[in-house]
This record gives sequence, C-alpha cells and structure tokens, in this order.
Amino acid sequence: MKYKDLTLDIEKRIARRKKHKVELRRKESEMLEILMRKNETTVSKIELAETIWDRNAEIVSNTIEAHMSTLRKKIDSGFKKKLIHTIPCAGYKLEEH
Repeated sequence: MKYKDLTLDIEKRIARRKKHKVELRRKESEMLEILMRKNETTVSKIELAETIWDRNAEIVSNTIEAHMSTLRKKIDSGFKKKLIHTIPCAGYKLEEH
C-alpha cells in the first residue's frame, strides 16, 4: 500500500517513509492499513476498535490513543510534514500537512 511518501508491507508489517524503515506491531500495522485504505477520510475510534479488536475484548479508554501515539511517533518522527492527525471528537486521519 502507498500514501504519499509512505508505504506499508502488510504481510511483513514494515512501513517505509522515504528511506526510513519502521517495524510495526500487529495492531499498529492494522491501524495504519485502515488509515491508508480510508485515504484522507476520518476514521473513528469506534471503527478502529470494531475492526481491529476482538468483540469480546475489553478495551481500556486510552488503548486506541496509546497505540495511535506510538504509531504516530514511528511514522512522523523526524519529518516536517506529519501524516497522522487527530481529529477532535471524531477520530484520526491520514493526511499530509
């Protein structure tokens, strides 16, 4: 998958941003895949939870935020243009700015 200067190898769970290679954990890879498939559309926390976590799993209130924070650091750290953005009261979006 590709978005701007970011690519994701879903099977290997490896993201690349320009020449920077990032190994992702399973949940991080799944979250990034959803954001990339939605292509600049806001993805709600509920949608992420329902898609990634088992329906029987109990998700602590900040679980998604914690995973997204780690993912954002891995993808955006060291780059002027950020890709992963929090949309207040709505969710997250992959968009370059």
